[in-house]
Amino acid sequence: MSKSKQSLERLKEQREKLNARIQAQESRLRNTERKKDTRRKILIGSYFIDEAQKENKIDSLKTLMEVWPGSWLKGIKSHRASPATG
Repeated sequence: MSKSKQSLERLKEQREKLNARIQAQESRLRNTERKKDTRRKILIGSYFIDEAQKENKIDSLKTLMEVWPGSWLKGIKSHRASPATG
């Protein structure tokens, strides 16, 4: 094998290793961001639960939590089902 072919092969190997490192770093970053987002949601939820308990409105919060996701999902489904306008 000629010297230039060896050099090219070595560069390709380096590129593959670098691509693998990039993918690993991107995966770690996505994982960290997802964990931060989950933590924010938990903290926000616990704040509203605490406030509802303080104001003796925990029952209305429970009702809202039961009703809201269903109505929200229905809106998403109907939005997707509606024909495109344009």
